[in-house]
Amino acid sequence: MDLNRDYNKEPIIIKDNNAFFDFLLIVPSIIFCIYVYIFNPWGANKDTLNRHFFWLWPAMFAPYILPYLKSRNKRKIVLTNEKIKFLHQNLIIEEIDLNKEYQVFKTYEPFYHKSQRPIEIVRVLWIILLPLTIFCFIENIINKFLYNLFQNRLKEYKYYDSIIILQDDKVINIRPNTKQEYENIKKYFINITNIDIENTKVFFNKYGLLYEKINYEELKNE
Repeated sequence: MDLNRDYNKEPIIIKDNNAFFDFLLIVPSIIFCIYVYIFNPWGANKDTLNRHFFWLWPAMFAPYILPYLKSRNKRKIVLTNEKIKFLHQNLIIEEIDLNKEYQVFKTYEPFYHKSQRPIEIVRVLWIILLPLTIFCFIENIINKFLYNLFQNRLKEYKYYDSIIILQDDKVINIRPNTKQEYENIKKYFINITNIDIENTKVFFNKYGLLYEKINYEELKNE
């Protein structure tokens, strides 16, 4: 293990692609809507189809598509001796101080920012919405399986492929892109926090997740 490694001088840097997996969750819905528009299986009025296809459906999908397009190849997680930072280019989206109390979990969810937490009414009605949450969870598992299948023929596949760190209302999700990155992160947590990420509890958000709502202008002014 890298017991003598100074992570301030030699930080671990992980390319973040969680927004991509959040975007993948709505791809089946987009494909379904395109199918309905082209083939009109229920014989709907053409004006109604046009209104849905060009106004309603884009408004529904845009909140998931735009964050991915804005963040593509621009985000990273930086791990140092005392802090874990989530960056968009050089702008700090979130920062966790390891000198303060925090929690570490393993997960399969693309929950990477506090703005994805659902509003209060959703939390109240979570029992009703639980089937949808479970469906999205299963879909995410399938998406990540297929992604790894096409990317590396499952050589880098891991069931719980992400590590979530929580501190107060802050959330950072670290998803290693390779086995080597995973091993480096595992060593980091053992060396810095004395936590074995293999043995952490599983994080599952029963309330489900919404799209990210990161205000870059607000972050610049902090």
